[in-house]
Amino acid sequence: MQKLERVAAPTPSEASLERTRRRRDEASYYTGESSHFLGENLGVDEYIRLLLTHFHDDPQSASALRMSVKDVGTIAQAAVAADFQILDAKPSSGLRWGKKEASDEVANQQDASNQEADMASVTPKLVRYQLEEKHSRHVAFMEFLGRRCAPVWDFIESSAELKRYLTEDEEKLQAAIALSKFQASILSSDAGEEAASEVQKIQRRLTGKFLLHAIEKTVEKRGYQKEQLRLAGYNSFDVFYCEVSKMPELFQLLGEEVAKLATSIGESDPTYLYALLESGCSMLSMLCPPVQSAAGSLPPTGSWAFTREVREVLVTQIQRLSALAGYSQSEASDKEIRWQNDEVLELTEQIRRLGSVLLDGYLRFVPLVPSDEAEELRKEEDYTKRATLNPLVHIATRWSSQSSERSVAFDQDGAIERKRSELASQCVELCEKYAYFEGMVYLVYTEDAETLTQLDCVLGKLPKSPASKRLEAYCKQHERFDEFLFRWYNGEIRNPWAPSISGQDASSPCPTMMAYLLAHSQLFASSLHKFMKDREHLTKFRWLTAISIERYDQAATLALREAQSERRSLPKRKSMASIAKIAALATPTPSRQDKIQEIDRELVRGKLQELLVQLPLKQPVDTQPLSPEGLVHACLESALSVARDDPLRTDLFLMALQAVESMASESPAEEYAEMRAGVWRACICEDEELWGSLMAESAAGVNEEKLEAMMRETLLHSAMKRYTARRDGSMESADASSAGLTIEMIRELVQREGDAESVVSVRSQQLLIKTLHLAHEA
Repeated sequence: MQKLERVAAPTPSEASLERTRRRRDEASYYTGESSHFLGENLGVDEYIRLLLTHFHDDPQSASALRMSVKDVGTIAQAAVAADFQILDAKPSSGLRWGKKEASDEVANQQDASNQEADMASVTPKLVRYQLEEKHSRHVAFMEFLGRRCAPVWDFIESSAELKRYLTEDEEKLQAAIALSKFQASILSSDAGEEAASEVQKIQRRLTGKFLLHAIEKTVEKRGYQKEQLRLAGYNSFDVFYCEVSKMPELFQLLGEEVAKLATSIGESDPTYLYALLESGCSMLSMLCPPVQSAAGSLPPTGSWAFTREVREVLVTQIQRLSALAGYSQSEASDKEIRWQNDEVLELTEQIRRLGSVLLDGYLRFVPLVPSDEAEELRKEEDYTKRATLNPLVHIATRWSSQSSERSVAFDQDGAIERKRSELASQCVELCEKYAYFEGMVYLVYTEDAETLTQLDCVLGKLPKSPASKRLEAYCKQHERFDEFLFRWYNGEIRNPWAPSISGQDASSPCPTMMAYLLAHSQLFASSLHKFMKDREHLTKFRWLTAISIERYDQAATLALREAQSERRSLPKRKSMASIAKIAALATPTPSRQDKIQEIDRELVRGKLQELLVQLPLKQPVDTQPLSPEGLVHACLESALSVARDDPLRTDLFLMALQAVESMASESPAEEYAEMRAGVWRACICEDEELWGSLMAESAAGVNEEKLEAMMRETLLHSAMKRYTARRDGSMESADASSAGLTIEMIRELVQREGDAESVVSVRSQQLLIKTLHLAHEA
């Protein structure tokens, strides 16, 4: 345990003069020549004593203290140590903390439970003045070093380590003063105007007991015991505020006491809520932005509160606040909030302020540390960014409408309502400041969720909303933001706020969001075109981006591919094929003719199926797009289902031939030949009875004219007659792509049939060939 020494009380002025004389004699002993010479080759302790002697005895002197150049470094270390002594100086006895009179105490207490808590009435009337006196002495000592020890001051400014020590001394003093003001404001009803305004929102709810308890535990952890402190004339608060250099220890104890309270009474108890808020307010008071005390003093950095230990405590505090506000990183965040609106807003305000302190610290310190340490800090920064901004965005976008129906005890001036309306804009500012892309995108989407359902909006026909303007600005300001936006849309980046406000998982693609991206081609087309290339489910949109970047050859290919793969909507298939043709016609390349022919074949198939759907057939044709083979079979079955004397039969069979021809260059030669032969075999077999009569009539050999008349009644004759008329009429003109019947095909059919009883046989071969000739001559 640390030993407390009781310093003698001040003596009359004669004793003071005697002490001053002794110090000067001591200084003269070391210098030997002049009182302005600090001596040579002395230790740090001796230089501390000499520096403080000169500082105390003649603080306003402008005479420079002489020193050896080789001793400047040692004197600089002594100067830092001397400032440390000023920082942790103890008075001769306790601060005699005032207590209210018993009559006032009884009158002000609301219930009997407060009477047993003596600490509740303790007001540190002198601690603030003591700290301010220390601060004044610290500032004066810095001025003393700069004025009378210029080489030492220059050495300190050139030493990052020594400069950091002095800077942190200043900042710890400011933190201690701020904490004492906060503590006074909640412990004393007559707190100053300045302190009262700082805690006006929570003053009625915070008692100060939790902070007092944490301070006691902090001092106890340092090895002090209450009884020994009492015998020495001190108490825990005297020691805590005297040892300013150990201020960071309070962060750890505040966090530990909150954890103990959560375990003992649970997080649903209002006592836990108020303790957590009091802990956060205490931390925030210590983390007040440091200011530069005087011209020429060292600029503040805030490094004293940016240690790993403090950072961990602050992040844990933020997570506890977030849990009470209804957000959890590990589970669905839709649980009902049990607190009043003003309490939730206070939770979010503390999350915002604590997180901002941490994130601002990362912005300052990451560029100043070595690369390996910087990488670790960046990971911490990313985690802290999510821990801070995720709950804020969650609350801003999902504030329950029923919360407005709850009673608001402290909203007489409408402050809570204003806070609620300001929260979303604060989230936008924070996400932009710390480049939190997830929050930036999500806030834009939720803000424009209803507008994005209107096609006129996403196509740019309506005025741009503030959210869409922000989105465009982000893409211009932040490198690779557009890629992040695409990955977010594609569900490749986890959405911390899923499910979305619409009740659907916001990680799943949104059609209107894709329409928005495609409509703003001047921003997204080129990068979006590349992004979708390797993502199969997004390639269906690439024809749009290809048009935007004027790659019409790609647009034609991609649109045609979409048409061919469409299996649900016949009109869409036709439209995509038409778009492909328009794009192909706009292609300035010689090879476009091949592409146009391929597209034309797809258009033909689409037209054929449209006709089938419209015709009054016995068996309705499927309205969903058919494959090329399926279309051939549909046309053929429709033709064979029509009465023999119906002219529609021939039309439908010719449609089947057209469907076959459209496959000529898309199918292997053997498959195409097989498909064509199968169609003609079905054509012949359809008139099996008629061909049987023809074979009987031919065998009788009685009437040639009657035989030809019967041939003209066959589907083969009527189909080939009209098919030939569409070409040049020559039997020899048929090419590999032609679907027309040829003599060679008849012979192959007969040879392949192998069934002597079939209508397609050696017995009917000559009749089939003769009918073919007759069709060509017609």
